[in-house]
Amino acid sequence: MNIYFSYKRNMILWITLLGILCRASADEISYPMLQLQEDIGQSKNYWLKLVQQVDAANELRFSPIIQEIKYDVINVLKEAFPNKTTKVDCFGSRVVGVGNENSDLDMFANIEYPVQTAVQQLYTTVDVLHKKANQTWKIVNTFVYTRVPIICLTHLQSKIKVDINFSKGAAPARDLLVSYMFDLQPIGRYMVHYLRDRARSLLLNFQLRSHLHTLMVIYFLQISQLLPPVKDLQQNLVPDMGPAITKFNNLSHVELGIQRVDVNPQTIQDALQQYFNFYQNFNYDKYTISPYYGIWITRSELINLLPRGFTLLAVEWMKPVLLQDIIYLNDNNADRISLEHLKRFLSI
Repeated sequence: MNIYFSYKRNMILWITLLGILCRASADEISYPMLQLQEDIGQSKNYWLKLVQQVDAANELRFSPIIQEIKYDVINVLKEAFPNKTTKVDCFGSRVVGVGNENSDLDMFANIEYPVQTAVQQLYTTVDVLHKKANQTWKIVNTFVYTRVPIICLTHLQSKIKVDINFSKGAAPARDLLVSYMFDLQPIGRYMVHYLRDRARSLLLNFQLRSHLHTLMVIYFLQISQLLPPVKDLQQNLVPDMGPAITKFNNLSHVELGIQRVDVNPQTIQDALQQYFNFYQNFNYDKYTISPYYGIWITRSELINLLPRGFTLLAVEWMKPVLLQDIIYLNDNNADRISLEHLKRFLSI
């Protein structure tokens, strides 16, 4: 059953929402009904601000300067690694369409058949960058003794901060999938912008990062039958990064039988009201937030359903909130979130 956010709160919407709320068991945390921080339907100024944010984010997403920066990075990598095929993949909030002019541009440097470790690649690249100082780049910082070696730069022409990552990961593929989901259902981007602003206003933006809002919005829209499960988009595809599948079948909303929601003040207000109600009454002890499966799934069911090659560690399984990654299916994206953070975010 599809939920259509419309001006009329029809019986289908309320019956479906009641079904969601009834899934809550007696041991769930109880939250008061939400009063939206900004009444999007009544506040013309806030609605205009939200539209401007999303429009600006989309302009950044397709800005030609991203290609120019990629070109400049590739030139550095070619000099640092001659006779090697180099590729640069962008990811992060700018690419997904939920960033702003102050957002970093995250890049993954892919060196063909590297003979150096990621840290050695970083140092080799830094040596070349020093030669180009005051021309194209300014080195801001380097992070070597971290899980992911990173060079933090400023692209002098555009003034954009650029983070180059030297550890191969699934972030570019993950963000490509997220972008596809929000292209299917554009209202998701508006929701993420609102939620990110709310986290900032409550000083919770460090605990509740943009990618958490993104995955939680996707899961909510899946439960509402407005987005497909990631699993359904990967039918007949095989793992291409260890046990993980990073590709997906790019199907249209028509092929998927999904109704695209009109975006206007009323539909966004309705969607956010239902989003907050949903997560206020979510049984975090029992259920998993799983955009991969896109259905109601308990923690114990998740352990039994994980594809071959994935093992969910007990330390992740026992966290207060379990938010499954959409690529690395045994990763918990909410491992640093406390229920107190979530309660404060969802309550006013």
